[in-house]
Amino acid sequence: MTSPVGSELLPNARELFDIPDGIAYFNTASLTPTLRSSLIAGEGALLKRAQPWRIQGADWFSGAEQRRALFAELIGAAADDIALVPATSYGLAVAAANLTAPAGSRVLVLAGEYPSGIYTWWRFAERTGASMLTVDREPGRTWTEAVLDALAAHDDGVAVVSVPRVHWTDGALLDLDRIA
Repeated sequence: MTSPVGSELLPNARELFDIPDGIAYFNTASLTPTLRSSLIAGEGALLKRAQPWRIQGADWFSGAEQRRALFAELIGAAADDIALVPATSYGLAVAAANLTAPAGSRVLVLAGEYPSGIYTWWRFAERTGASMLTVDREPGRTWTEAVLDALAAHDDGVAVVSVPRVHWTDGALLDLDRIA
């Protein structure tokens, strides 16, 4: 028997962050602690920016292209499949602006989902004439089960499914492969 998606324990990574002993911080969807390695990289970038005459034209793009290539390799994609955006809300807004939905169709989101995504889909629904389908889950059920049940009940009318890999309020994982 296989374990449910997300049931495996993650290794302790506390030493990767500047989090004092005795502190347990979970509001990472709002503002996440910065990796120590990112602090070092950020300091290097600020030192470089302090001497702007050393910055060449290619420097404006090389870092972003390297990040796209590294992330693409991580997930088994091509660098051209990866877009970098300054915030999740910006990425969702760009995606929504490039989608359409038939009037009367639905946009499926999770109850209690992070507000910036919800606002994006409300505007999308207003623009297209779609409506919001907010999925809640019953105690003892997973978010994945709740989404699959909602899709089964409304499958022909759901134009967009916007769900995260991890619900930001409770850390519950969703099985995106099953949902897709």
